[in-house]
Amino acid sequence: MKKKKLMSRQKQIIQILTKSTNKNPITISTIAEILNISSRTVLREMPKIEEWLDENGFNFIKKPGVGLIIDESLENQQLILELLEVENVQKEYSKEERKRIILSELLIAKEPLKLFYFTNQLKVSEGTLSNDLDGIEDWLKAFDIKLIRRQGVGIYLEGNEKNYRKVLSDILYKTLDEKELIKLLKKSLNNPNTENSIEFSIENRMLNFIDKTIIKGIEKIVSELEEKFNFKLIDSDYIGLVVHISLAVQRIKNGEKISMDKSSLSELEILPEFAVATEITEKLEKVFTIEIPKDEIGYITMHLKGARLRLNKVENDIDLDNLDIKQISNYIITEVENDFNIEIINKQKLSKDIYNHLVPAISRMSMKLNIRNPLLENIKEQYSEIYHSCENACEILKKITKIDKIPESEVAYIAMHIAAAIEENLKNEILNLYFYIGDNIEEGHFKESLNEIMALCKKGNKYFDNNKVWDLLSLNPSMCKDVIYNCIQIIVNLSNLLYPFMPNTCKKIKQSLDLKDGIWSFTEKKEGIIRECDILFTKIDKKRASEEVARLKENKI
Repeated sequence: MKKKKLMSRQKQIIQILTKSTNKNPITISTIAEILNISSRTVLREMPKIEEWLDENGFNFIKKPGVGLIIDESLENQQLILELLEVENVQKEYSKEERKRIILSELLIAKEPLKLFYFTNQLKVSEGTLSNDLDGIEDWLKAFDIKLIRRQGVGIYLEGNEKNYRKVLSDILYKTLDEKELIKLLKKSLNNPNTENSIEFSIENRMLNFIDKTIIKGIEKIVSELEEKFNFKLIDSDYIGLVVHISLAVQRIKNGEKISMDKSSLSELEILPEFAVATEITEKLEKVFTIEIPKDEIGYITMHLKGARLRLNKVENDIDLDNLDIKQISNYIITEVENDFNIEIINKQKLSKDIYNHLVPAISRMSMKLNIRNPLLENIKEQYSEIYHSCENACEILKKITKIDKIPESEVAYIAMHIAAAIEENLKNEILNLYFYIGDNIEEGHFKESLNEIMALCKKGNKYFDNNKVWDLLSLNPSMCKDVIYNCIQIIVNLSNLLYPFMPNTCKKIKQSLDLKDGIWSFTEKKEGIIRECDILFTKIDKKRASEEVARLKENKI
């Protein structure tokens, strides 16, 4: 029996659901109250929970406006609890996860590794492993690193130290997001019993790049310097600095060193951040009994300069205080809104996010320092229209800062923020509608519920008409695709929201879109074929409708 890996919170929700009965269903709000989390958070966990229950053969019933039920005997409910206890025993990795594990091993290996080492650890065939290695080989070309496979010798990498570190950082950031990294760092530091763990999990392997005692020592040093120099790093930049320094120390201890060209190093030496970086390295040398070359100090300086922090000294090159970055942030947003003919709902949050990015970005650009954006190509491809719109909007930075060219990586980060805001516009509106409609149905306010649902219908129609997809198909196919996609998501969720009122009609919609039974939460259909669908409603003749209304008024019906 195949088991899906569950997160801790998902297990807790299932444990609560095992107490449900047909007579006593458990509501989303009840679960939220028990776990001291929001109803929205519970709803986000439900798709994974449903999938796990389905694959393990348990009956799960959702009654809109009533509650949730695991329709099983007491014996089977006990079986569910037992399955949850052993949930973490079995591990299963996707193709991308396997690639990252293989890379993590090759990057820290002192000698070539045999094929058997990976097939045994990952429980895959040599053919599967060979395909994974092909993918890794292609990906490493962007970092100027070669993957070597030699019969009788094994598998190993060839490249310079700078590029090795780029790959190590890239894997780490791709594997875990900011919150996960913070949580994992704290977990690793607070639990000394995990140091010698041989559990072959992605989370553990990522931090096996670095000895945990090194991370702990560096965290202490950075915290002390934050207090001494009166600056505070935001979480993402704190992680970036700790990870960079930890990798550097680990690699130096292993006999690996990095180099920087002399002219770049000379430019960095005059910066106030260089003094901070120097003090960091002096402490590192004492704590870890190593000698750190000036080139490493230069790279630490670059991280500090590009981080979102403010030293109590005058900034070089650009007067950030007199440069109204808030206005620039709002200008970029307005330009994108005009390009797409939309109004972003949570504009205040978006403006703050872009502002927080632009403050260090302007410093980086003034020094011609590049920032890593591992998602650059994905963003340019997936959000091409948004990227180009941001690229045009960011031209204002060239005029204000006297910078010749805005790096693609910086534009891509701004595009990420805006793309997320645009997508959340629709998603949040629909998700909030589920909460509103669900509460109103429970309280018997059906008319109010239908009014809100019909408002979404009208909005979808207006969105479709305003974007003129029949013109976009030839003029801008990419944007046409986005518009059609958004319209389908509206229809998909309308089939869920209207189900309590029009079940037969909604079934027809679901059949045409090849949808499973819906859940009471935002549902996304990413791909598939739209089947032929019969006309759902006969068009009302306006003349006949007017006559009927007049008749009713006349007869006072």
